[in-house]
Amino acid sequence: MTVTDTDVKPAASEPGLTSTPTKRPGFNTATVALAAVFIAMFAFVAAVFAVGVAARAVDHANQLEDKIAAGGGAAAGPSANPSVTLTEFKIAPNALTMPASGGVIKIQNAGTAVHNLHVDTLASADIPAGASGQLEVKGLKAGTYKMWCSIVGHEGLGMTGTVTIG
Repeated sequence: MTVTDTDVKPAASEPGLTSTPTKRPGFNTATVALAAVFIAMFAFVAAVFAVGVAARAVDHANQLEDKIAAGGGAAAGPSANPSVTLTEFKIAPNALTMPASGGVIKIQNAGTAVHNLHVDTLASADIPAGASGQLEVKGLKAGTYKMWCSIVGHEGLGMTGTVTIG
């Protein structure tokens, strides 16, 4: 004879005992899994918040650096010989004002890569990391012109600014 589910008879139980297991409160597989899910969600939210705070701090530091490079953020008048600093990947200050007679932009490459400076059709030579150069700005009519680094990809990464003549 074979034993099947229908052949098995429940054991006689004593008063107060049940044949089905009872769940006890406390730590079991389900509560541990639920706790792990909540901890993972909290860690994810904390990481997203930390990245946001860090991005804001970097943006604030860049703005402060630009103000310092521009002379404390005060509105500067036209300068015949302004200076710019090139780094990865920005030009500081990113806005210059020059007199109608033009002048020479002094360029310092404080970055780790080769950079250059273009204003309209005028261009400096490529400047190695740690070196300096200059760009003579003459013959431009009064107006605002774009300045940028023409090394491949640098303009797209933020190495742009403006030069206002006049």
